[in-house]
Amino acid sequence: MIKPLVNIFVIIIFVACHPIRQITGTSSAYLQIIVNGDKSIVLGESISISIKNTYSNKIIIYYPEKLIIEKLEDGNWRKLKILECLCDAPCQASIDKIELEPGDLFEINWDQKESWCGPRSASQIRETIFKLATVGMYRVIFMFKSSEGIESSAYKNFNITQ
Repeated sequence: MIKPLVNIFVIIIFVACHPIRQITGTSSAYLQIIVNGDKSIVLGESISISIKNTYSNKIIIYYPEKLIIEKLEDGNWRKLKILECLCDAPCQASIDKIELEPGDLFEINWDQKESWCGPRSASQIRETIFKLATVGMYRVIFMFKSSEGIESSAYKNFNITQ
């Protein structure tokens, strides 16, 4: 009788102490995500994505240059493949985090393309394959941490039209 109770207690402690990452919407109390200045987005045009700290203290944005964009397909979100630089090309490592003071803004652009590496060839340099985004519903996601240590993520949905 005691062993099952101990097991239940251990599970309760584990679940209660395990940090849970929340995904909040655009109504995050910490940041505001603005896609293309909240104007309509036309297929093939570069998209401007801005993150603004709307909190009273600084926040940390993790990997701000590594875009996490998902597309809604058949009721499920599919993460797009987006490379930071061409395949097998030397490139500078992206920033792992930035601190945004209250009111600060960080901006990044997306060319509406997915990208991934092709198979190895005789020259040992893989081709970077690009695929243009299609019309549909998308969302961009950013991971962040508040000055109080709360880790979370926020997203902003947007549509790409013809």
